[in-house]
Amino acid sequence: MADELCCSKQAILDTIKGFLADGLLEELGQRRVPSGFTVEYGIVVDALEALPLVKCHAERAKRGSAKTTGQRQPPVKQVDRSTSHAEGVKQVDPNPSEPSPSTIATQSPKKDGPAKPTLLPDHVLEAWNDMAARIGLPKAKMTAERRKLLNVRIRAFSVTDFTEAIECVERNPWMHGENDRGWRADFDFFLQQKSFVKLVEGSYDRAS
Repeated sequence: MADELCCSKQAILDTIKGFLADGLLEELGQRRVPSGFTVEYGIVVDALEALPLVKCHAERAKRGSAKTTGQRQPPVKQVDRSTSHAEGVKQVDPNPSEPSPSTIATQSPKKDGPAKPTLLPDHVLEAWNDMAARIGLPKAKMTAERRKLLNVRIRAFSVTDFTEAIECVERNPWMHGENDRGWRADFDFFLQQKSFVKLVEGSYDRAS
């Protein structure tokens, strides 16, 4: 990228850091490449469209189009933030199986929106805390870092995957403290990429 833009690698890194700080980019995770790993970023379209200059140009273009056609233009359709990132981001299964209503409650789609339920970070936290209360695990509170990690997981996994991950914790007593160290699973363990994948795949299931 630095070669294509005729600038230094440090300039690119500083620019990316600035975009992250301004909320225009989100770090989505790592991807393996021949030389090791590369970090993937997603563009936060809502934040980009809210920039004064971008918003000004968009409104001016809309007014110009309306004058040309002589017709009133329809309102701009809002892009779903969960699917509006740059190409290369893993997409959620467009036809996930419906989860049990008692496990994860999802937000009902808008009238003209997609049929798929919308999963939000608060839904996952609520489902975790409901499960934790049943089996005596520590409840969790939402933080900025946890919300960021949840958004990353939501973009990559379906509602069914989240349901399976939570049920895996609930059905394995060794995650409740019944182990030689007295260790118990918590919400931060649940959010770790490696842990979450194993929970979804059932790799943590052990014989009684």
